[in-house]
Amino acid sequence: MESERAEDVAGLPRKRMGAGALFVDDVDRVLLVEPTYMGYWELPGGVVEADESPYAAVIPGSLSEPFPAVRNSAAT
Repeated sequence: MESERAEDVAGLPRKRMGAGALFVDDVDRVLLVEPTYMGYWELPGGVVEADESPYAAVIPGSLSEPFPAVRNSAAT
């Protein structure tokens, strides 16, 4: 497990930065995603590559990916 983590980290840019986006709809619900590699919900986002801005790392991917697992928080 430790060697897999070391390989993952080695593939990241030297300057490590992440970015996230807060999406709120007209009734103040917040969009959260549940990554398959984590046990909790979080804001959509990810790793910022060395040659891109935080905006470029988050917004285009967040808007183009479908979110089939979005659940209605009012129903739970």
